[in-house]
Amino acid sequence: MKTASPSSTALWIARGLALASGDPVLAPYVEPQASELSLRLLDTFSRDLITQVRGRTGTHHAIQAIQRLTVPGILTHFVFRKNIIEREVRQALARGCRQIVVIGAGLDTLTLRLGREFPEALFAELDHPATQSFKRQKIHEAGLDRASPRLRPIDLERESIAAALSTLEDFRKDEATFFVCEGLLMYLSPEKAWSLFDSIRACSAPGSGIVFTSMAPERDGRIAFRRQSRAVKSWLRWRGGLCASHPRAARGPRAAGDQAGRLLAAADPAHLRLDRPARRHPGAADHDRRVRPP
Repeated sequence: MKTASPSSTALWIARGLALASGDPVLAPYVEPQASELSLRLLDTFSRDLITQVRGRTGTHHAIQAIQRLTVPGILTHFVFRKNIIEREVRQALARGCRQIVVIGAGLDTLTLRLGREFPEALFAELDHPATQSFKRQKIHEAGLDRASPRLRPIDLERESIAAALSTLEDFRKDEATFFVCEGLLMYLSPEKAWSLFDSIRACSAPGSGIVFTSMAPERDGRIAFRRQSRAVKSWLRWRGGLCASHPRAARGPRAAGDQAGRLLAAADPAHLRLDRPARRHPGAADHDRRVRPP
């Protein structure tokens, strides 16, 4: 049977995290289990190549070269962003939240890892059918079916989050849910981003929350990665570019905070540096944000 193809973004991030674990600078900030599970979810070619590179002393130079050719600091940013998101999810679980839903999870390993640690909680992922089919097959091949989260394919162009969750086994609308929306809003128009938030709010009981990432427009209004290379610029142009989905982007008739929930915290590049006080962390365009409905 032919294996479905995951999104290029999902592959890029999984490869980057697996490679970062072999970098003496980034390795202390990469969860070992996350790195190894990422490898097991990758295609055979990527897995073999990364394993060979990590076994050599030039891993750090390889990462620096990749970042120079794409976006300076991007892999470093991914590592710290993942740490912040996991911290927020763990805090939600500590508060008693027992439903974790990741939207657009890609090949992320968070639910696989935390599902083992918190067997009493419901972990679910909503993602594009092709990416999720690939992930489901890799989970099965790795013998991780028992640790697998609930996987529910969704096409956000045709179905809402609320509709998808209404068909998810064991999901309860009357219980607090913590949502994760990482690396997705940048591909949505402001209208579709607000529609996504509305749908999430429609199935969120009191005490629910969300951590999400978004991209802040540049001073001239453009949406782009800071200091992105020509290769990345060409790739973005080919795929249709990025959208202005930052919370401060055009909202139409909406007022600040209207129907969107209450913004509790925002992690910008300065916050990311605090997690690594002894070393310089390059700037990044994404901002991690946490919201709890009013």
